[in-house]
Amino acid sequence: MKNVGIMSMQRVKNYGSFLQAFALKKILEKISQSEIIFVDFKTKNGVKDSAKESLDVLKSNKLKYYILLLFFKMFNRGIHRDVIHNSKIVNIVNLFNFYDLYCKRFEEEFWPMLGIEDSMTYSPQLDVLVIGSDEVFNYMEAQKAGYSDELFGYNQNAQYLMSFAGSFGCTRYEDLERLGDTVKLKDYFLKFDALSVRDHNSKSIVECLTGKKSAYHLDPVFHFDYSEYMPKLSHNRAYLAVYAYSGLSEEYKEVIKKYAMKHNLEILCFMGYQDGLGKFMNISPFELLSYMKDADRVITTTFHGSVFSLKYNKKFCAIVQHRTGIGYGNDEKLGDLLKRVDLMNQMIDRPELVEKTLDSEIDYTSVNTYINECVKDGIDYLKENIKCLE
Repeated sequence: MKNVGIMSMQRVKNYGSFLQAFALKKILEKISQSEIIFVDFKTKNGVKDSAKESLDVLKSNKLKYYILLLFFKMFNRGIHRDVIHNSKIVNIVNLFNFYDLYCKRFEEEFWPMLGIEDSMTYSPQLDVLVIGSDEVFNYMEAQKAGYSDELFGYNQNAQYLMSFAGSFGCTRYEDLERLGDTVKLKDYFLKFDALSVRDHNSKSIVECLTGKKSAYHLDPVFHFDYSEYMPKLSHNRAYLAVYAYSGLSEEYKEVIKKYAMKHNLEILCFMGYQDGLGKFMNISPFELLSYMKDADRVITTTFHGSVFSLKYNKKFCAIVQHRTGIGYGNDEKLGDLLKRVDLMNQMIDRPELVEKTLDSEIDYTSVNTYINECVKDGIDYLKENIKCLE
């Protein structure tokens, strides 16, 4: 029996991060016939300039920020008079449900499903360490997950080091050049026994750093059948699922509400709280998958929201966020995914494109064929590398 570990974004309070980690663990358990553990990493700042300093100031004044936000919502916005949402009191309760109950559930309910404990596990002795999936290589990460040399294999006690469907996120090669860390990262990547990424941007960066090609795989969510974990749901009416980060613009929200009214759809919001737009659903990751599978339409701003839509053959539109300067963007990973399945038309950057895109027909025959081929290739890659120590 091998000692196999996964180093991923397993402690991020995000459905996509949880579900990709859960899928990869279950797949590796089956392949290796071993108990899989999650390995933690120590974070540090990835963005070495004033943008990160500004973020730190914001975080240090979090209480003040949320108090101001609350008063802004109560007195400056007025009562929302849309079809689905109701009153200021509901808005306030939902806001704190998101920032409190939703996040606590990950710590108390969802992380234990992964086998994660409160105590951290750093650099255990392993036969194999798999780094990935998710944005494990995102050098520009300014969020709580942070950047860590350990995500590139530094200071790890593993006989065999590999990645699976790892991503640099919105980090570009020129960012690494600007930060002066290309030599360090080249040394890290050359120590990997096998490299796999999930998008062309990441593949290009690895090749620029090392001169070597990496394997090119889909996210683990595509590789796993969650059916036995997904509860059956009953719905009184058809609904439009909004799987998005908090803070959709008012222009997008108005378009979404008009579309829902036109098609007699309820609006259900997942992952991020959207003030004045439908009902926020504080549910488990597996309930989320059931809701995504049963949705009439899906609107998303995220990579994994698009993954769920493709996995369950939904009519959907994906709102792209183009990176400006050193800020966040999702076009590298989102654009790559939709380009691979020839559905770039489902990616939009303007509210006026929502209705046309949601109503467009999608022939999932070729999409499913391609995904199935990629899944087989990904499983073969994992089997070959896990069994290499036998």
